[in-house]
Amino acid sequence: KQTRRVTAYVGTTKVATVAALTYKLTTASTYAINEHRGTATAGAADTVTLTAAASGASIVDDYYNGKTIKILSGTGAGQVRTVSDYVGSTRVLTVSAYWDTIPDNTSVYLIGGGGVAYAPVSSSFDALTLYGHMDGQLRAAVGSRGSVSFKLSPKNNPMLHFKFTGLWVDPIAVSDPSPVTTAFKMPVPVSDANTPIFTWMGIDQKVYEYDVDVANDVKQRNVVNAQSVSIIDRKPTGSITIESPPLSEKNWWVDTFLNEAKPLNIVHGLDAGGIIEVYAPKVQCFNPTDGDADGVLTMNLKTSYLPVTGDDELTVIAR
Repeated sequence: KQTRRVTAYVGTTKVATVAALTYKLTTASTYAINEHRGTATAGAADTVTLTAAASGASIVDDYYNGKTIKILSGTGAGQVRTVSDYVGSTRVLTVSAYWDTIPDNTSVYLIGGGGVAYAPVSSSFDALTLYGHMDGQLRAAVGSRGSVSFKLSPKNNPMLHFKFTGLWVDPIAVSDPSPVTTAFKMPVPVSDANTPIFTWMGIDQKVYEYDVDVANDVKQRNVVNAQSVSIIDRKPTGSITIESPPLSEKNWWVDTFLNEAKPLNIVHGLDAGGIIEVYAPKVQCFNPTDGDADGVLTMNLKTSYLPVTGDDELTVIAR
């Protein structure tokens, strides 16, 4: 394993220049490029001051906006946040949600690549039209709104389940289209190799099954002079089945009664364009029950997702 800072990059040839390598790379070499890694110099409720510019921190305002920062070790280890602002002259980075544990000058961080973040909203809801072609008939539902749930279980592909409610449109006769599937990406199953990060309560969990339901409350309204589908509320909930750790490591029974709520972070996928990250700043557990899987003591916990600031109780990031 070798780590070097990229000093130049030519996009047309895809050639990156680095300091001298100890071992020459070949076509069999696997690499990963990270934005920036360093040790913080200070922290506050929703900020962290990066290492000196001479050590690699950018001096350009907003350079890290939209990227992800993870505290790897030291104070606050395990926390992951999305960068909302960055001031190059002071190297002060602002995160989208308050830290649970404020980083300090012992905190080693890693800022990863950007992505597209999807978070819930509480107003100005988008609506869509759903189309279905069946044997020369076109069915449609307009003004559709709905909800989504996620499920991850080892050896299976991660699943998204959508449920929509829309307004009726009379079917019409049309020719069936020819589908184009060239942009489809083959999914990879959930596994130790393909799902490199699953942390919750500050612990790398050994997970047998995970699910979460955004649980939008969808209502269809049909009154005089008005017909629509609305989302009036949401209450994200779910469950997780994990290998039960020794009580000396984590006593779920006690912590559940204390209403403990801590961040949850999942990363699935390894290659750019096929990485999905799930982040929730406050996930509370309740109703623990014992189980057994392959002779191993397991625990199933019901979960609820709580916001810290506005609509941030659950964010999905595609990278």
